[in-house]
Amino acid sequence: MLGEGFYTPIDDIGPERSAVYPEVLNTLSEGFTASGYDLKWLCKTITNTRAYQREMQKKTEQQHTPFAAQSPTRLRGDQIFTAITQVFGVDELQTNRNIGNRRYQASRSARGQFSSLFTYDPSTSQDEITGDVPQALFMMNSKTLNEMLGTDRNTKLAQIARDFKDDNDAIQELYLLTLSRVPGKAELEICQNYIQEAGNRNDALEDLMWSLLNSSEFITKR
Repeated sequence: MLGEGFYTPIDDIGPERSAVYPEVLNTLSEGFTASGYDLKWLCKTITNTRAYQREMQKKTEQQHTPFAAQSPTRLRGDQIFTAITQVFGVDELQTNRNIGNRRYQASRSARGQFSSLFTYDPSTSQDEITGDVPQALFMMNSKTLNEMLGTDRNTKLAQIARDFKDDNDAIQELYLLTLSRVPGKAELEICQNYIQEAGNRNDALEDLMWSLLNSSEFITKR
C-alpha cells in the first residue's frame, strides 16, 4: 500500500535479515494477531497513518526515508484492466464480448489478457520494473481498448463529448477521469491546440483519451 515493504525483497525474511522500522512491524503484527487476522483492520490501520495520507513522493537514491510517504508503484495487470473499465464506465462482460467469441475461456478473457501480459514478480524492486515493447504495443493496438474509445458508444468518454461543449472543460474532465488530476498549463494548451487543428472534435477527444491511457502515469499508482 505504501510502495515498499519492511524487507527488501519482500520475501527475504530470514533470521539474518533486519526489517526497516522493526518496532512498527512488531506493532502491526501484534495488532493483526489480536484482531483475529482481520485484513480490514490491517488496511484501515495503514490508511489511517500519516505516511499513507501524505502526498506521494518519488523515491531517489540520494535521499529517501522509508515510509515517509507512499512511493509510486507499477499497477498489476488486473489493476490496469479494472482502471480501464472504470474510465469507460463499462462492466467486464462488455469488454469480454469485444474480444470475439462470447464462449471464451477464462485465460482468454480481457482481464486474463491484461493479467498475463503485465504480470511481474511482487518481490522485484519497483525500480527494476519497467515496461516493454509487447506491453506498449498491446495498449496501443488492443481491440478491447480501441473499441471502447468511440464517442458513439455509451461510455463516459461519449458523455464528456456530449455534455461538455467547452473544450477546456472537456479536457479537464478527461484528465480527471484517467489520471485523477487536472492538466497543467502546458498540457492544457497542447490539448486545446490539438482539438482546434484536428477539425473533428469527437475524433480529437478520442485521440486525447488514447494518449492518456497509453501514458506511463496511467499505469502507475499515484
